[in-house]
Amino acid sequence: MGLSLQLPDPTNPADHDAWLAAVRPLPPLERLRHVNEALPRVEPLLDTASVFFRKKLLRHQDRARLEAGLVTREELQRENSPFPAGAFVGARIEWGHRLRG
Repeated sequence: MGLSLQLPDPTNPADHDAWLAAVRPLPPLERLRHVNEALPRVEPLLDTASVFFRKKLLRHQDRARLEAGLVTREELQRENSPFPAGAFVGARIEWGHRLRG
């Protein structure tokens, strides 16, 4: 029963979709382990494909942590939002006329 999953290379842009398809059906904790192993290997600014693949990895990481019960939705929101929770409580929308020229 010690089968190891052979995943495509996450550093190769041609294998990104295959890698995600192989990891997607795994249980949350195993998926999280694979995502955490792949994240440091993907060069974030190498090319556009790597940037978007890295963003997908981060989303998979968040989803796996949420499904595994390691964090709550509120904790994820707090981690991912640049604004504190009460930042919008006193926010007002200023309606005014725009000058068109």
